[in-house]
Amino acid sequence: NMNVMIHRGPLQLDESGEEYFDLDRCIRGFVMDRVSPGDVVAKQVRIGSGEYPIMSFKQPFELPVVYEDDHFAIVDKPAGIVVYANKNGGHGLMSVKSCLPFVLKAPKSGTFAAMLRPKPVHRIDKPTTGLVSNSAIASDV
Repeated sequence: NMNVMIHRGPLQLDESGEEYFDLDRCIRGFVMDRVSPGDVVAKQVRIGSGEYPIMSFKQPFELPVVYEDDHFAIVDKPAGIVVYANKNGGHGLMSVKSCLPFVLKAPKSGTFAAMLRPKPVHRIDKPTTGLVSNSAIASDV
C-alpha cells in the first residue's frame, strides 16, 4: 500500500525557481512500471494539519492512553471490547481500532510513513483487560 508517484521527466520550475510536480506528468507508481532516465520517483507523505480525520459521531467508549509519541501508542483495553471488529461480528464501533482516532494525537506534520489512522499491532481476547500497542506509522506495523 505504498503511495509512490512517478513524474515523467524533470520537475517543473515555478516563478521563484522552486521545483514542483506537474500533475499532468505524474502517474501513481506500481511494481511493474518502468522508470526512464530523467523521471523523478517520490513517496507521498501526509503533511496536512497533523490531525486524524474528524468523525461525525462521538467516541464510542473510554479508552485510557498509557503512553504516546509520534510513532506508537499504548492503550489500556477494557474487558468486553474487541481489538479488531469482525466483518460480520456485529461489533460496529465497539473496537479498539475504531476508538483510536478519538484518543490519540496524529503524528506531527511531515512524519515519514504516517498512516491515515493508527492501527493496533496485536490483539488480546475480548474478555481480557490489558495493554495494547498501536502503530501510527506504517514502518512500525
